[in-house]
Amino acid sequence: MMGFRMPTRAGALWLTTFVTLWSTVQAHEYREDFVPWNLNTNKDAGTNVLQYSTTRRGRAYTPSPQNWRELPFYTLLLDKFADGDPSNNDFFNTTFEHDQNEINMRFGGDVRGLRSRLDYIEGMGIKAIYIAGTLFLNMPWQADSYSALDFSLLDPHWGTIDDWVDFIDDIHSRGMYIMADFTVGTMADLIGFKGHLNSSTPFNLAEYDAVWKKPPYAPWGIDEYPDFKFVNERNQSCQLPTFWTDEGMIVDVPYDGCYASEFDQFGDMEAFGVHPDWQRQLSKFASVQDRLREWQSDVMAKIKVFSCLVIEALDIDGIRIDKATQVSLDGLADWTTSTHACANSVGKHNFFIPGEVTGGDRFGSLYIGRGRTVTQRPPGFIAASQVTQGQNQFFLRDRQHIGLDAVAFHYSIYRSLCRFLGMDGNLQVAYDIDVNFVTAWNQMFVNNDFLNKETGILDPRHMYGVTNFDVFRWPALRNGTERNMLGLFISALVMPGIPLYYYGEEQGLYVLDNGASNYIFGRQSMPSSTAWKRHGCYILGSQQYFNFPLDKALTGCHDERNELDHFDPTSPPRRLISRFNHLRTVYPALQDGFNLVQWGNKTNFIALPGSNGTLTELGL
Repeated sequence: MMGFRMPTRAGALWLTTFVTLWSTVQAHEYREDFVPWNLNTNKDAGTNVLQYSTTRRGRAYTPSPQNWRELPFYTLLLDKFADGDPSNNDFFNTTFEHDQNEINMRFGGDVRGLRSRLDYIEGMGIKAIYIAGTLFLNMPWQADSYSALDFSLLDPHWGTIDDWVDFIDDIHSRGMYIMADFTVGTMADLIGFKGHLNSSTPFNLAEYDAVWKKPPYAPWGIDEYPDFKFVNERNQSCQLPTFWTDEGMIVDVPYDGCYASEFDQFGDMEAFGVHPDWQRQLSKFASVQDRLREWQSDVMAKIKVFSCLVIEALDIDGIRIDKATQVSLDGLADWTTSTHACANSVGKHNFFIPGEVTGGDRFGSLYIGRGRTVTQRPPGFIAASQVTQGQNQFFLRDRQHIGLDAVAFHYSIYRSLCRFLGMDGNLQVAYDIDVNFVTAWNQMFVNNDFLNKETGILDPRHMYGVTNFDVFRWPALRNGTERNMLGLFISALVMPGIPLYYYGEEQGLYVLDNGASNYIFGRQSMPSSTAWKRHGCYILGSQQYFNFPLDKALTGCHDERNELDHFDPTSPPRRLISRFNHLRTVYPALQDGFNLVQWGNKTNFIALPGSNGTLTELGL
């Protein structure tokens, strides 16, 4: 809900911004100085989120594509891609914001920079862009943008609403589409639990009293959420949502009321490790992201408004849901149904809502389409291909309540790709599909609801990739670029669905940025920067992979290439990716074929020492 029209960021205008920055804001009335970033244009809404509304400013909406499989996706981190407006890099003028020499501060990428590089992206045959991380206001240093403070305010580091509208109009003029990121259940880290302000908080169904942490350097002084509040009083009539186990069974959770709060106050849950899914859905994520009580109707009503504002104001074509299966199942289906209806109201009749599913296929199947349990599966591949919307025995929910349209970055296939490409370690999760790609596809074809809500037609739209912003970059390893390209052959030309590329893999980027060995990732900037050369020699190893075959990542700080820009149009990986995308347009079976058949195997199985008895298949 913020904005401040600044023809220049100097003089008296900067003084106004500085005063606004440090003043505490309890709740937002409409403010003229927030206009450039405020999605809400209803001046009379006051603090009533349900009265928020927006306008498209006289521009038409772009209809949805008919077939999302025609559109290879390119994932990027906006902060790391291109800096088109250096004046917004230190927008809040804090010490902990932008630093060209540090990998954990903002690099400076923004919407204007990304727009200037659309020719480069389109030249690979890319037809859709997924911007990882939300569009919304975050703390000044949170460049990944997954910790929103306010769902109606765009982050000024990315640009203004006008910048976004011009950029998205440019995308649509090229016949391309854009998908934004949204966190239905989690926000920033403004809430602590009494008695545990400097330690993690054990999960407890009795809940904890909450307090505001009041962090320093809060942007525009927002040190409390303006639109959601906690309450430290119990509501004995509280009803928890229906919870499910990872094997697809309803779990009975004993409880005695809950707090009458808009936030879950049950404690923290680590990001990794094995924990019941229902506890993850009630816990603060990794001690750093407060969790909304989205299973309460009054909270969900607000979340629905915010997603609709983004669609109506910016003309986006899809929303990817972060940590989708950490949202209660009924809550997510309620949100997606409402969001589809909002998109339909502006002529987007095939709006795309995939989500992050990191667990096994059996649990994920509950969330896809109308959902499907083990007892609701069709009796085979042919039967699954003939299911219609009227055959309710094959679905968990009614026709009005659709969950996810697809899985964004299919982790089950990614785990199989890791084993296929020679990785050794703990690569399996419970109740998942087979590691053989053909068998896995035939299983998910039966297990998942692939009917398109709008057309009633079979429409598999899972998104397959080889790397993303939460996993390692393959070129960091021995023979890594070759492994990467072989993996892309599987994800782009074998698996039925949508190819999902990650920025930089077309340039062979390999530097790893993580600060802990149990969470390995690479988020190097595309433009030149000294930071990734300075920090480019990786020393942490890996807790997940046995004998992690690191190679280039060990010596990246000595490679001069890591401080140059990485937009080489002649890069061999980029040329191969372009060829993959072209082949999908020439041969319809590569784009729309659903029947995978294995004609033969020239393989053998071996037991790698770190795989706990799970065999690895070698050969063709």
